[in-house]
Amino acid sequence: MKKIITTIAVTAISISMSLTAYAADMLDKNYIESEIWEDMWLGKSDNGTEFPEASFKHHLLDEWITQNYGSDDFDWSELGELKYQYKRYYENYIAGWDFNDDDNGNWTIDTEEHSYHFQLINHTWNMIDENGDTVDTFPPFSTEELQPNSNYANQNGSSSNRVIGQITEEAKTTFENEDSQKSVKHHKGTIMPVIIGIIALVGIGVALLLFRKNKK
Repeated sequence: MKKIITTIAVTAISISMSLTAYAADMLDKNYIESEIWEDMWLGKSDNGTEFPEASFKHHLLDEWITQNYGSDDFDWSELGELKYQYKRYYENYIAGWDFNDDDNGNWTIDTEEHSYHFQLINHTWNMIDENGDTVDTFPPFSTEELQPNSNYANQNGSSSNRVIGQITEEAKTTFENEDSQKSVKHHKGTIMPVIIGIIALVGIGVALLLFRKNKK
């Protein structure tokens, strides 16, 4: 009987350690998105329906995270690295694009092969090419409550008050130092529920064994 209980306890502890390690490694998807976006967007505030730029760039970020989340290509426990990797992806994605903004909502993109404009149809932004074909759609994204900072250097894809650019090694180190502290705080709330659940399972297992023994 003691050997069985010991085996259950050891198994439960092993499962608890594995689940705890998994929870600690994987940052929350929404948390990653909000942290990257907070550093990325430095443009004007609007409700997402007047200007397409923020909605389009947030759409690119959301797609990148959704398509890659949990993959082995990136370390999903290091926010600083994720910020750095997304910047690299974004810079490569918009390479050669010419952004035009007349500050009246007429935000367009010219590439070597196409020209795109944006139109809000049924509360959905449509990215439309020079032939009138819709090549992408995405929802409006409001930036009215954001408090942007200035971690990025100015480069392509932004007007004078929109900052997207390359990250320096010094900035990367700063990101990693700051974000490692954020990660620790973020995970404290995810570890305890897992441990409590495992302890409960062990208690149930022991109770069942004692019940069966008494029944015999």
